[in-house]
Amino acid sequence: MDDICEYDSRSSLVNAGQDNQSDDGERVASLEDASFGISLVPVGCASGYHLLNDARSPDQREMITAYDGSVYYEGKALEVIHGNLSPESNAFATLLVYEFRFTGRRPKARITWASVSFKFRNSDSNSPELKVLQFSPDHQGPLSPVEQEYESSTTLKWHAKAGISVVSGGGAYDKSNVVRCTKTKDTKVVGTPIITPFQRVYGVKWTLEENEASQAGVPDRIRTAILLERYTEDRFEATVEINMNVKNCYWMERLGGMKDQNDPILYNPSTPPTNHLGRVYDRHHLAAVDLSSFYKLSLR
Repeated sequence: MDDICEYDSRSSLVNAGQDNQSDDGERVASLEDASFGISLVPVGCASGYHLLNDARSPDQREMITAYDGSVYYEGKALEVIHGNLSPESNAFATLLVYEFRFTGRRPKARITWASVSFKFRNSDSNSPELKVLQFSPDHQGPLSPVEQEYESSTTLKWHAKAGISVVSGGGAYDKSNVVRCTKTKDTKVVGTPIITPFQRVYGVKWTLEENEASQAGVPDRIRTAILLERYTEDRFEATVEINMNVKNCYWMERLGGMKDQNDPILYNPSTPPTNHLGRVYDRHHLAAVDLSSFYKLSLR
């Protein structure tokens, strides 16, 4: 059956129907153990969303990205606080807190690797460019180590043969060595800056990798924070890009490919703050906020 796309003006989501998600036996069998990368969010593919900015209220949308197919993924803005960097500085600042959730929907489907990247720029090309001053988690190391035993063997074979006239003789010798060892596997979460050729940090990328020993997928929830330094009160925007490796997904996802085409997230410093966490901030000194206090990770 052909894809059926519907537009929901209330949620500003384009949702493609799931009628084509029925498995073709032969194709599914050949793809059951496949692992491949998909880039979110799709348009015109089964279960994809294309997030649009509401023309009536385009700034600071809270649902920044989403996907619903063999796996489910969403990203939401929890805090958007505009203010000043510090009383001693003339610079402006914006505090951003985002939360991302990952989960499998199809039986045995899981996300083995995922990356979330943000890139910021001014909406007016003539304005001085803003920069990412801090972010959390920052270079987070391995988590939840699991020890796993391995066994390997090596076999050496030696063979000799000698002959005189029509008489010959031979011999063979085999030797095997068995090595047993224990290796530690970890869940990995790493945050790194995205830098321009002129050494300006204008974005951040978080990478999540499952523990190969447990094979439980990436963490199902991560909360992140970013502090921007701005030089004007002009509008600015962000693009978010999600990439994932998925095991046991739908064959339509495998064959069709996916492309992230969400609208950019628009920010206007004159817009009232988004404050879902209910924290109290000194908006004249956002540099004093401890970004690590926002970081949360949920492991399966």
